[in-house]
Amino acid sequence: MTENSQTVSELITADWVIPVDGKPIREGGVVVSNNHILAIGHRKELNADRISTYEKAVIIPGFVNAHSHLEYTSFAGFGDGLGFG
Repeated sequence: MTENSQTVSELITADWVIPVDGKPIREGGVVVSNNHILAIGHRKELNADRISTYEKAVIIPGFVNAHSHLEYTSFAGFGDGLGFG
C-alpha cells in the first residue's frame, strides 16, 4: 500500500509541549493523523509513521488563533508604496 492510500501518523516533537488542559511537558510530542490529535506526551513514549522535530520550540496542541483579523486580508497591499512620514 502506498502512503497516500493509508492513514499516516506523524509525531511532532519540540522542547516543550503545553497541553490546553495539562502541565507542560519537557521534550514532548504530539501525534497527529488526518488533522486530528491522537496523543500527547513525552516524545520517547509516543510512536508514529513519521517524525518531525522542532528544537527550541513550543507546541500548543489544540490552540486556535481567534485573533487573526481575517477581515483585513482584502486590504493586503493596499498601502504599498505610500509614504507615512
